[in-house]
Amino acid sequence: MGGSLIHKLILILLVGLCPSAIAGPDTPEDLADTYLQAILDEDWPAARSLWSADDLAASHRLGIRYADQPFKLDNASLLVLERDRCRSGEIHVEIGGVERDGANARIRYDLSVGDESATVRYYARRSGEGWRLVKATTALCTDWTQRRTEFLDLRIQPTCTISDTAVQRLDRFVTETCKRLAVPPSRLAHLRKHKLGYVLCDESTVTEIVGVPTAGIALLQTDAVITSEPCHLHELAHLLINFALADLPLYTLPFMQEGAAVALGGRWGRAPEVLHPLGRFTLAEDFLTLDELLTWDGFHAYGPDLTYASSGVLTDYLLGVLGGEGYLALYRNLSGSLSTLQRFDQATIKNHICTAAGHEWPELTTNFDDYMSGLSCGGFVASDEGEGEGLIHVKVDRLVITAYDDGSWLRWIVEADGVPARGALLLCDSENGAT
Repeated sequence: MGGSLIHKLILILLVGLCPSAIAGPDTPEDLADTYLQAILDEDWPAARSLWSADDLAASHRLGIRYADQPFKLDNASLLVLERDRCRSGEIHVEIGGVERDGANARIRYDLSVGDESATVRYYARRSGEGWRLVKATTALCTDWTQRRTEFLDLRIQPTCTISDTAVQRLDRFVTETCKRLAVPPSRLAHLRKHKLGYVLCDESTVTEIVGVPTAGIALLQTDAVITSEPCHLHELAHLLINFALADLPLYTLPFMQEGAAVALGGRWGRAPEVLHPLGRFTLAEDFLTLDELLTWDGFHAYGPDLTYASSGVLTDYLLGVLGGEGYLALYRNLSGSLSTLQRFDQATIKNHICTAAGHEWPELTTNFDDYMSGLSCGGFVASDEGEGEGLIHVKVDRLVITAYDDGSWLRWIVEADGVPARGALLLCDSENGAT
């Protein structure tokens, strides 16, 4: 389909203020038909008038604007993204159904082309002004626990909990990240007043809200993290980068976008300091090359286990060299329309980086290698001391790590209070520092 509809939806989910005073449609069926026609006609004032006024205002509260998108609140919908192909008939679109529940409704659009199909769902609510579209969080999270922190508007599903320590960590992360990105005090004050959204719920509800299976995601349409993790710093970092920039295109080269989130917020529940040695190892052992990492196709040719940590360590280096303002300027220069970024070749990307850093590429990569060689490996260093065949026995607080060397393999046993523990070990060669 010129790029899978589902793929495009997942890719974006990585992203006139007031509705008309005219009353909304009398039925959700009329709302579905009117909204579809407004999108196909690219009548954005009419489309906006069919949304809740509160949700529209909330989508602009932080002053984040995507310059190449006509309608921020619905910029992830396939109806909007594929409107040209829907209008021409290349993609067949129809209203698949409307489910009513009192003053609420769910609207389903079915899109298809050849053997491919996709579904787009909206929520609607009736008020004194007729039926209007509402955000999924407005429809599903109204009676959830709400908690406002220094920088966040938390919505917590009744079956979920979040500790005070976790809340403090989230706010501290916002403060530290904004400082690292050189966010001006006036913008920080704006964020303190208007808040980032943070919705904590189980994974099935995350999927229902965002439309794709995931543990968590940054919704660029509403400036909110929707997640099943109490401290999802990676996704929060995505929003903070865009907040710091304020005005930018929706798409960014993935090594920049994901590298920034890893360098600032980590990934997989692991801190950046844990992932940077992994990124160094991935690049040093040529699991992928720096040249491959830079381009759109090169990045997507590998899985996230290889590309994310590598992008993170590169971003950490660039942040150190460029500073917050310089890095944000480079981030904006490596953002654009999807078609533009897919055409960026290695030479173009390197030129942007070298211009920002003030170094030629060979000098820059040499400096990057020096930076990586100084990274601490962490972990536990094996030795031959102990009983039997190279037995290693280490106690750290309530954690016990034991290793047995049978000549071919190292067998590791990790226990916490006598119970097998889940986690990861980074091993370091004591002679050459290789991880």
